[in-house]
Amino acid sequence: MKKLLTLLLAVLMVLCLAGCGQKEETVVEEEKEAYKVWFVAPLATGSAWGTCGTSFLAECEALGIEGKYEGPIQAADIPAMIDLCEQAIADGTDVLICNWRDYDSFNEVAQRAKDAGIKLLGYNQPLNDGLCDNYLGIDPSKLGEVLAETLVENRGAEGLKVLYLGASATSQSHLATEEAFKNKLAELAPTAEVEYDYTSGSADTAAEKVNSHMNANAANAIVCNCSFAAVAAAAYKEENNLTSEQLYVQGIDTGADILQYIKDGVADNTIVQDWVGAGKMAADLALKLINGEEIEIQTKLGAYPLYPAEVEEFAKNQGIELQ
Repeated sequence: MKKLLTLLLAVLMVLCLAGCGQKEETVVEEEKEAYKVWFVAPLATGSAWGTCGTSFLAECEALGIEGKYEGPIQAADIPAMIDLCEQAIADGTDVLICNWRDYDSFNEVAQRAKDAGIKLLGYNQPLNDGLCDNYLGIDPSKLGEVLAETLVENRGAEGLKVLYLGASATSQSHLATEEAFKNKLAELAPTAEVEYDYTSGSADTAAEKVNSHMNANAANAIVCNCSFAAVAAAAYKEENNLTSEQLYVQGIDTGADILQYIKDGVADNTIVQDWVGAGKMAADLALKLINGEEIEIQTKLGAYPLYPAEVEEFAKNQGIELQ
């Protein structure tokens, strides 16, 4: 019995010593850094791009993505946009979204981003040589057709003298919209007279263009593919007490100013481009690219006219207060 007790004590001592010699392993979970996504726009503010940016950042936050939305002070300043792309690369972004404007200017910086392992997403257009992993936005050709169809549906095909005010004379997506507008209008209203001009994304330039064209060769319809032009056209119509028979104003986008002009019966309508949806979708597609999901090339968003009867409800849903 004594020997048995001695043996048991020896075994217990060995087990205790073995237990004392073991170190407790502590599992430390490393906090995973959020994915980074940069969106370089041609302009960070305004009723179109500003709305897109707000929606993009909100969706990034909802998805747990570190989103950054940047754009130049002057619209479509390509050197400034390229510099912002460089900053995105230096920041180690996982996805770079950019409104590439024209392919050749951005190819070099896009290639550097690609070489750094960054996914590339375009807004409205891709890049040369398949550099872009995907792109999204309004189909620019379809937008041009909607602009022409809405004009003829509301103003008629006969006796049209149109001032078409776009934002850019160089942006490939804007040029595609203009070409589609020309073709569709030639089909629907072959006798229409049209003048084309551009605002360069400036409110002051837009006002100057409206005044100079109307004084030189008064149009009876102004079709806008620039949100600043839409506001300038409506302001001109109001200041000169013109009726819709005298001057039909077709705006674009859904800033508070143009919506107010529609509610007040000054602007006849505006073409809605889904900028809220564009911002949200940009963040959603970025996460899909990061996760390696297959997505179709060009995710298209729609465009449609918004009329006075619908404007108050639309503004309310967008959180825009009208007087």
